[in-house]
Amino acid sequence: MFVKLEILDIVMEGLGMRWIPGSTRRFTSRMIVMLLAISLIAAACGGDSESEGGDSQGTSPAGLPQPEVTSLKFAVSALAPGPNFAQFAVDEGLFEKYGIPDVEVLLLEGSARSLQALVAGQVQVTIDSAQATLTSLLTDNPLQDVAQFHNSFVDCIYGGPEIKSPDDVAGGRLAVSTLGGQSHAEVVVALTEFGLTSDDVEIVQIGGQDDRVAALRAGSVEAIPAECAVEKQLTSEGMNVLLRLPDVETQMPGSPLTFSKEFIEKNPNTVLAVTAACLEAMQTLFNDTDAAAESYAAWVQVSPEDALLSLEPYKDVAQRDLRWTPEGYATVHEFLVLTNPAVGGVDVRDAYTFEFLERLEELGVYEDLGVPESS
Repeated sequence: MFVKLEILDIVMEGLGMRWIPGSTRRFTSRMIVMLLAISLIAAACGGDSESEGGDSQGTSPAGLPQPEVTSLKFAVSALAPGPNFAQFAVDEGLFEKYGIPDVEVLLLEGSARSLQALVAGQVQVTIDSAQATLTSLLTDNPLQDVAQFHNSFVDCIYGGPEIKSPDDVAGGRLAVSTLGGQSHAEVVVALTEFGLTSDDVEIVQIGGQDDRVAALRAGSVEAIPAECAVEKQLTSEGMNVLLRLPDVETQMPGSPLTFSKEFIEKNPNTVLAVTAACLEAMQTLFNDTDAAAESYAAWVQVSPEDALLSLEPYKDVAQRDLRWTPEGYATVHEFLVLTNPAVGGVDVRDAYTFEFLERLEELGVYEDLGVPESS
């Protein structure tokens, strides 16, 4: 059966074809299908040709997949070098570079507050602690770490004027931010180094570093963990350094980049972009420390000179490739069981994923940023 379709004139014109003079415009159904197929293929090829060499659709300005979310709230639990990478990335325009122009960094001191905000969906990402992530695995809204800013302790243990040696700590009060948090882990490790246990002292929950320092000055506690960068200041006031925790060979993931698992599943491109921005911020700490110091000074409200006093020693423990070891999480797990036995039943491997760091490496971001290999 033959058919006569005027629309084929349009199809043939689009293909650059014309009728042979004297021919009849009669086509079988098979011929019609063939012409339409050729037309569709030509259109597809033409579309590819136009996009090649132009701006890629669905990518961020930096060439990564376009983030699903372009506005984020970012919670940090302390005014310290590790958590500062969020604000530093904002100041350097790195989130915008990777396709997220609207990022607000909120200070929610203490792991408990930032953990609650993330689980409740009030913020989308935190820089907090591996302890908080492991604890969340017991809830209906588990979290997951995608990067680590350091993998060892960054604080020192300071004693008051009368506490001149580790032996003087026995029977005293030691201040931590929150029970089960990073500062608590530091105290437990320090006690082990001193040949003591938690039963030999009273561990009290006081708050962030400023609160702990104030308590030490007031004499309401005998010892505290605090940044090694404040050593000069505290020793000038008569305090004593009892232990430098960075010298202790214990793997302890600190200041992880954390999302809820639900957010990761729904917004993988956003997580990739945030991770890339933080990775570049880490490299800038080493390549332009003065810029990092300016950001940190404005954030913590100190002079750039004092900011450098915090950042220079931090560079000794900072993890430039944002990676970690499973053994480090096992250490955190062992510590948490002491204060929360229920955590003993969780699978530590559920607390983290290397997926996004591996993706950035595959895409050449590590090479582009000059990230050195882990030692």
